[in-house]
Amino acid sequence: MNPVVAIGIIVCTIIISIIFFLIEKPQTLRSKLINLAGCIALGSFLGLIFGLMISYSLTPDTHIESSKHNLISLQDKNGINGRLFLGTGKMFSESEYAFYTEDSVGFYNLHTVCTHRSSITYTTDTPYVVIYRRVRSDTKWNDYARGALFNEPKFVFHVPKNSIVVNYNLDAK
Repeated sequence: MNPVVAIGIIVCTIIISIIFFLIEKPQTLRSKLINLAGCIALGSFLGLIFGLMISYSLTPDTHIESSKHNLISLQDKNGINGRLFLGTGKMFSESEYAFYTEDSVGFYNLHTVCTHRSSITYTTDTPYVVIYRRVRSDTKWNDYARGALFNEPKFVFHVPKNSIVVNYNLDAK
């Protein structure tokens, strides 16, 4: 269990118990036990809610990791598709890169990535791709922080100069 949630449950249970016993003075032992059980249940529920809200609002400590892979092949995939029926429907346009990398064992892996998450630059070396990912740091702070980690990797393609071929296809029918 997250320590922030546990502390929230304990604090809320104690506060609700004190407030409830200050407002209403039970007379019998049975009514005291029933009130105590109700205070524990209500305090646990509210403490759980407040603890989760606090722990998910804390931003985790992160850093950027990069990995370099040999680029075997790179091709852009532009396409328009959709569904039309009797003049109504929807058209979709997608633009992405498809590429092969070679891993350390010698196997080829096929990847696709949206163009808005990638960049291309020229290099004099052999072609490669660098993938940047945001990952959680291994710190004590991250035991308490459960906030969202927007882990959308960024791809930077390094290709030889003059390897990008521009091919315009005009359909003037």
